[in-house]
Amino acid sequence: GKLLLVDGASAQPRGEVVGAHDGAIKALAACGDFVVSSGHDRTVRTWRLEGSSSGMISGLGLTPQGLGEGGGDGRELAHENSVECVAVKRADAGSSSGGHVLLSGDWDGRLCLWRVCEGGGE
Repeated sequence: GKLLLVDGASAQPRGEVVGAHDGAIKALAACGDFVVSSGHDRTVRTWRLEGSSSGMISGLGLTPQGLGEGGGDGRELAHENSVECVAVKRADAGSSSGGHVLLSGDWDGRLCLWRVCEGGGE
């Protein structure tokens, strides 16, 4: 699937990631400059918008919080089915790691809780 960044005011394309997922992108969520995508390929990926004018999108890593196997490359296969929904929010201010946490859910009801890390890991 292709992830396309569009300017909300002008509706003009600002950037794209071809091959963001192998197959259909099923869900998107955003919090600040973080964008989370999930796909039919059973993966969850995080992206960071770089610069408001450049339209660049770069991948970030994920580390699991109690579920799944974390490889830090944003393509962990913690889900056994298509990932149908994602939600993201900033971590609590008191959290030692800061960043964001996200929740992903797949077709058969499995939920995974993730910590979004910059730099591919902790």
